[in-house]
Amino acid sequence: QLDEFAVIVNDLLKPALVRIGMAPAEEEEQSVRQLRGELISSLGILGQDPEIQTEAERTVSVLIRDPELVEPSIGTAAISIVARIGDEGDFEQFVSSWQSASTPQEEQRFLAALPRFKDPELLNRFFKLILDKKIKSQTGPFLLRAGLASRSNRNTVWDFITQNWAFLSDYFGDASLIRMIDGVTNLNASSTEVSEVQSFLNEANLRVGGKTLQQIFERQSVALSLRERESERFGNLIKQED
Repeated sequence: QLDEFAVIVNDLLKPALVRIGMAPAEEEEQSVRQLRGELISSLGILGQDPEIQTEAERTVSVLIRDPELVEPSIGTAAISIVARIGDEGDFEQFVSSWQSASTPQEEQRFLAALPRFKDPELLNRFFKLILDKKIKSQTGPFLLRAGLASRSNRNTVWDFITQNWAFLSDYFGDASLIRMIDGVTNLNASSTEVSEVQSFLNEANLRVGGKTLQQIFERQSVALSLRERESERFGNLIKQED
């Protein structure tokens, strides 16, 4: 159903992007610039728009040569799109750009894209950067949380977390771990899997307030309920589109 969903995304969002244009105008409000970035990102990733994806690849090439030539919201959107569709060459370029970035903003933009690559081998290379402590302990939890938000990567990321829990607990610390596991709200394939996730975390002996963990579990349950309630309606909507 993902292809049908992509059609719906394009039908809804493409007119809005056409209306505001691909390029920023002089004295344009910041909210419009932010909206443009969100529209480009959604169309390139959720909408799988080939023209947007091609333009994102071109934009990233320009951005790497000279960041000043690319408006920030467009640059961020382009990076996220290329990560989603990228190959080994793109991954290596992103790692290089992260390591050689001249500003913290550029560093974070390329680093944040690494857990978005779909190729399992590239995802494993991202994991290795954490295990080798090449990624800072205060940054790693947020990157793994972003990986948990990825439809294509979330289960692999969760497997990595559970298999390396002892290392991550020691390297990140409990305060950062709780931020990372907030991403489990995206692991909603079934009520059984939700129960397994909650059992694992209950047994992990996190040294944080039980109320904080319970709030995460509550949000996870709400997300699962929403998915179960709306999946049939969404399926019917796609049938009507057909």
